[in-house]
Amino acid sequence: MISIIIPAYNAEKNIVRCLNSCISQSYQNIEIIVVNDGSTDNTAEKCAVINDNRIKVISKSNAGVSAARNTGLQAAKGEYIFFLDADDYLEVDCCARMIEAMRKDVDLVVCGYARVDLNDYRQVFCAPNTRHFDLNEKVDAVHYLKQINCLFTCWNKLYRKEKIVFQFDKDMSFAEDSAFVFDYIAISGKIVVLNYTGYNYWTGTEFSAMKKFHANMFQMLQKEYEKIIYCGTKSEDPQKMITFAFTHYIENILYCCIPQLMLDKKYSFFQKWKLISQIWQIHHFDYLIKTYKPKRKLHYVYIFLMRFKCSFVLTVLFILMK
Repeated sequence: MISIIIPAYNAEKNIVRCLNSCISQSYQNIEIIVVNDGSTDNTAEKCAVINDNRIKVISKSNAGVSAARNTGLQAAKGEYIFFLDADDYLEVDCCARMIEAMRKDVDLVVCGYARVDLNDYRQVFCAPNTRHFDLNEKVDAVHYLKQINCLFTCWNKLYRKEKIVFQFDKDMSFAEDSAFVFDYIAISGKIVVLNYTGYNYWTGTEFSAMKKFHANMFQMLQKEYEKIIYCGTKSEDPQKMITFAFTHYIENILYCCIPQLMLDKKYSFFQKWKLISQIWQIHHFDYLIKTYKPKRKLHYVYIFLMRFKCSFVLTVLFILMK
């Protein structure tokens, strides 16, 4: 049985579509666990409208998506786990295709997904061919999954429940998916990446955690970095995974965190300066920053300033370039 875990917070607009995509799966041996995370709208009532005894709704006080997923994991009775966000929906054969690939020697199955906007435009991220990675090919699997943009999310993946001996970090409201995925890959054997798009990621919502700066964003990125490093210790090439972790960390800093921080008006210049000073608080920073190769010309200036930890000048430059 597959346990589909759906954290839901104020999801009344899309939860019915999400649940209908679950109950219409061609693979019927599923349970659907909706964790109503303190919703203040009609999410619970919308769930009650759908008459299917495979749906279980757990209502709890609001504690964030990580705590909601942990609640779902504790309640799950299936041998396999699949995470689905309440705004998203599945193709009708998603579970069937995923479970078919989950042989007894496979621990993780990954499918492609489509980003769907308000105009129903679909941008697909999927492996061009089905790939199999053995236990001693974790680094290759991680690099490949990043290349096809299918690595850092906990959804679009099928897991063995017996191997999930950890939880989502409840203190993380950013990159919590990624941290969970790397914890799982660290203890995984074979990984299968399907040439199949079974997950639809809805981008039409007004709010997204990816579009705002979180007060502890740099600390959360540092936690994610440490998870990747730990995964590397269980891989065939720990040094290569360290380089991967650092590259991902710097790219998140340059393309996501700092631009969001600069646009956030509730932080003063002094606060932004102090936050940027946290960038180099990770292990290996002084060594790895010397080897990092920027992808944009302007980033060479940023990296040079990071090497010498010129946080004040960096802040001024980021503000001028926003």
